[in-house]
Amino acid sequence: MITFRKVTKSNYEDIIKLDAGEEGHKHVAKNYYTLLQAFFEYYINGVNGIYYNNIPVGLFFYYRFNNTIWISRFMIDEKYQNKGIGKKAFSKLVNLIISKENPEKIEYLTSNPIMFSIYPGFKKVKTQRSKNYYNKYKEHLMVLQLK
Repeated sequence: MITFRKVTKSNYEDIIKLDAGEEGHKHVAKNYYTLLQAFFEYYINGVNGIYYNNIPVGLFFYYRFNNTIWISRFMIDEKYQNKGIGKKAFSKLVNLIISKENPEKIEYLTSNPIMFSIYPGFKKVKTQRSKNYYNKYKEHLMVLQLK
């Protein structure tokens, strides 16, 4: 069973210890950096840990920009990759965002080819904006249009 828990003083060390692995770090920042970035750059209420059967296995954070939700980070620990946990957690996250935030669209950037098909409906877009992101970050803009 997948659950989400806000990262707090009581669980942040467990979340920091999670590691996407050598291949994973080609696509996602280390968790200590994610926590610092979320706090200092986005001033959001927090990062959420992803738990599988009460075991921390990953993290995510997102924020609102106008009527778009931007998934800034989503990671699964290397030990729990390729088991379907990430796909289930991402699906649960998208459903949570839709029900809680009611956005026009959800977006994220990725260089990870697995993330191109993890949730039906997200499309890799080819716009000037997406080209700019690719030129700057070498990541593709993925968009789920809801309205």
